[in-house]
Amino acid sequence: MGFYEIKNSETTLSEQRYYFVLKASNGEIIATSEMYKTKQAAENGIRSVQLNGASTDIKDLTSSTISPFQMTMDSGFFNPMNNK
Repeated sequence: MGFYEIKNSETTLSEQRYYFVLKASNGEIIATSEMYKTKQAAENGIRSVQLNGASTDIKDLTSSTISPFQMTMDSGFFNPMNNK
């Protein structure tokens, strides 16, 4: 079973020094978190992943095809919902 490790990056110039990694049972890193200012915030991040990580949804944002319904006039694209 995988596990989390909280780490302290003392080399960073930022106030955000803590982060966590999720490791597989073989010790391989599966994911690395963002940086957190406090250890407590990193622990909260782990809890959030534990609660929300069971999702099977995958949103592929690499596609270059954009649906006309996702475009907005602000981005310079035609929006059929706002066509006057």
